[in-house]
Amino acid sequence: MKTFLTIVILIFSFASFAQGEETTFSYAKKTRLKGEDTAFIVHELSFKNNIISTCFHPPDSSLFIWTRENKTGKLSKKSKIHCINLETKSQVWAIEGIFDRKNAGGNLRLIKNDHLLVVSQDMVHAVNASNGEKEWEYRGSDILIHPNEKFLLDNRRFGFLTLSDINSGKEIWQVSTTLESLDNVIFKGDSSFMVLENGIHHCNLTTGNIKSLN
Repeated sequence: MKTFLTIVILIFSFASFAQGEETTFSYAKKTRLKGEDTAFIVHELSFKNNIISTCFHPPDSSLFIWTRENKTGKLSKKSKIHCINLETKSQVWAIEGIFDRKNAGGNLRLIKNDHLLVVSQDMVHAVNASNGEKEWEYRGSDILIHPNEKFLLDNRRFGFLTLSDINSGKEIWQVSTTLESLDNVIFKGDSSFMVLENGIHHCNLTTGNIKSLN
């Protein structure tokens, strides 16, 4: 019996917007047969907009692409999220909105429960990966996502630390703190995390209680 293994390889090619050219996103399928590999380009997607981030979901061959319009070198605040089916080479859905107020870029992240997260420096949007419906929006700063994909953590307002549920975007607790940033955070499972800022600070994820270990 012959064994086939198909792998999708993603290849990027970016053009210069200053010259008004398109950005091309190319992908290939790599098929393995009897230990020999063969790779070939099967499709190319061209966008007149700047590609910010991509995310691939192998089980259903879905490719998510985040693009932003670029007019004469100036980035628009509005951007689009596209869902492309690589098997049928067709767009499943696309939504438009302001996903990044600072135009600083960001990334797409597919998590459990069919959530596609659009994460920027100061915003997180949750989108239903199947149909593109917007589920919730979360605004903050220094936004972090817990490694087990359970919580969003940020210091939304100066002097406050906030923990929110990643499935709903709803606040779990908010506490007063002297911490100014979350640049150096170490999570310890589901129970706590440590912040390195002028020493070591320990925070209980259940209660929000912060204790200095200095």
